[in-house]
Amino acid sequence: VTAAPGEPSPLPLTSQSGLSRTQFLVAAQAATVPCFPTYCKRHGGLVLDRVLFKGGGENWWTSVSGRMKVQNILSGLQDESPFEEAKNPGNYIMASETKATLGRTSIKVRAELDGEGIKRTGPLGPRTPLTPAASAVAQVRQKLPVAELRTELGINRKLLSGSTGVVGYARVPLAASVDLCTPAASAS
Repeated sequence: VTAAPGEPSPLPLTSQSGLSRTQFLVAAQAATVPCFPTYCKRHGGLVLDRVLFKGGGENWWTSVSGRMKVQNILSGLQDESPFEEAKNPGNYIMASETKATLGRTSIKVRAELDGEGIKRTGPLGPRTPLTPAASAVAQVRQKLPVAELRTELGINRKLLSGSTGVVGYARVPLAASVDLCTPAASAS
């Protein structure tokens, strides 16, 4: 989730340790934690995250992560059988992230497939798409001698927006940005 132009940026995706969410999950799994529980209000409460695949080399890495919306599954048990609720694709998210560094240029691509956009009309009925379930963003950063050029292209992204006076999220079909970032003045 990123901010719409002119809006404050959302909380960072890294913890105080500097690790990204993916790095944290890989470290937890290395310590034999099969899935990591997290509270996510946007996804209904308790969720379980797991890195399903990771790979990389000297200048690149890639990962595929999965999320199970456990609290949604448990709250849905009142209406459905446990097996039917576990089969509901709306309770799962898959995400892929790749980063490569080529000299002074870095490329980062993230794609997400959220089953939230799929709804069953009955226990065995057809699935009907409600909202687009896939989103993607690509970023290219080029370090220049005295600045950094950042370009970004996003498809079906959730952006933080507060233009109506109420902070919330809006799904944007296509978003592009180009930023020229200069280093902050050093304190003497």
